[in-house]
Amino acid sequence: KAYDPSVYNIETIEVDWIVGNVYILQSSNHEIIIREETDIEIEDKFRMHYKLEDNTLDIKFAKSCNLLEYKYKIKNLYIFLPSQINEITINNVSSDISINYVNIKDLEINNVSGDIVIEDATIDELQINNVSGEIIILDDEINSVEIDTTSGDLGMSFLKMPHELNISSTSANITLYILNTDIVSIEFETISGKIESNLQYTKNEDTYIFNGKLDDNYEVETVSGSLVINKK
Repeated sequence: KAYDPSVYNIETIEVDWIVGNVYILQSSNHEIIIREETDIEIEDKFRMHYKLEDNTLDIKFAKSCNLLEYKYKIKNLYIFLPSQINEITINNVSSDISINYVNIKDLEINNVSGDIVIEDATIDELQINNVSGEIIILDDEINSVEIDTTSGDLGMSFLKMPHELNISSTSANITLYILNTDIVSIEFETISGKIESNLQYTKNEDTYIFNGKLDDNYEVETVSGSLVINKK
């Protein structure tokens, strides 16, 4: 299905997906395109269902029904975006999520066990609520990052360092790669985790300062997870 955003004035995309993969990519034309791929031929009630209402494009894994009949075969969802979308919300169970080369104002991902990869994207506000899936953020421009993860490890490398970074973890290990010239100070609170780095830093109570500036905009809190900060 294709939508011309100038005609339909789409501001928000909401996705509810279960198994397979979710890909959000840049479109080669001016339309928003949604498409699914399945590993078997399926009945209509198990196909992707969607509706456009009040400037929101709502995408569901399947029609409301007993999904146990479907036996959870893999389905892949592709969303192609032509330009900036105000808001995308993804509610995911076990699908892997891949987001590449797109411009999104607000992105919220609520994830159970699938892995999340965000690469070369421009995002104003990113919020991730994660249970056990791994998270990779690679070469993105993100102004504000807020991540709550239980046991899924997190790796981050930004094209431009965020203005705000707040991460909460139970047992997940967190790795941040920075340049020698990046000015970063992180307040790190943990019970049994530790901080490791191959870069020089100074310490002021719970705040670790890289390149000499004290700033409260970065906060990392873990129970047993460790924080690793290495040179990019």
